[in-house]
Amino acid sequence: MAVTRRILILNAAAGAILPLTFLRAMTDGSTMADFEFQFTEGFTGQTVTLVVDAEPRAEFLARTKLMTGLANIMPLSLPDGKEVTLRVADASRPETKPVSVTVTVDATTPFYVIAWQDGALDVTSTARRPGYL
Repeated sequence: MAVTRRILILNAAAGAILPLTFLRAMTDGSTMADFEFQFTEGFTGQTVTLVVDAEPRAEFLARTKLMTGLANIMPLSLPDGKEVTLRVADASRPETKPVSVTVTVDATTPFYVIAWQDGALDVTSTARRPGYL
């Protein structure tokens, strides 16, 4: 059985309370954290797969909405320090190989912003949840 705790911090500069991270203490003593993979600019219908421990954990078609600049948000609960492979295949160009990037998740920066630019993935991480219109 897992115990969920929400940790909030006060950001004095922004005058807001922000979630720092979500941690779960597992019965075996390990901890799990909630991460968000936010797919933003440049996606035009590519198939995105998130792979953990050689197993696909999520797969979807990503298409950026022009009004918000957001294609999809995929939450995953993972142990801190786990590797996640982001794989993007372009169905409109089946002759090309899928593009892959592997990131090691860090509970201090649980938000990963992924953009598709010139056939490559641009990944940044942040401690604050990005905002969209």
